[in-house]
Amino acid sequence: MNRGFTLIEMTVVLAIVAVLALVSVPFFSFLNGMNGDNAVKNDVIGIVKIAQSQAQWNYNNSRYGVYFSGNSYKLYTGNSYAARTVALDRTYNLPAGSNFGAVLDINFANKTGLPSTTGAITITSSKGNVVTFNINAQGLIY
Repeated sequence: MNRGFTLIEMTVVLAIVAVLALVSVPFFSFLNGMNGDNAVKNDVIGIVKIAQSQAQWNYNNSRYGVYFSGNSYKLYTGNSYAARTVALDRTYNLPAGSNFGAVLDINFANKTGLPSTTGAITITSSKGNVVTFNINAQGLIY
């Protein structure tokens, strides 16, 4: 009675493990990339929500907004991006190679937090992945 594995059995098992590893690596790389893109989207949404909440609280008796352009976005104080207080700007950058789909200025009304602009905001990553979030007329960011 032999106990143990033959060389052929060991080779077959190692071949199966190798094939499974080769098949799963691209899949997990894709998932890792999408997680990074969603993290960027969540960071941007967080800044938009800060602007909205500062406007709702009427902080410094000012309106607040976010200006999206290229690979950066700015949290600003003022009635619009053109009429803002430049010294109070806070600029944030997307990861290298990522950018917004369009130039957009969203300004939030005092006390209500209602946005001046509604619609979808898209972010394209350096890998070509596109993530989107929306702002509706009631100020819901999703």
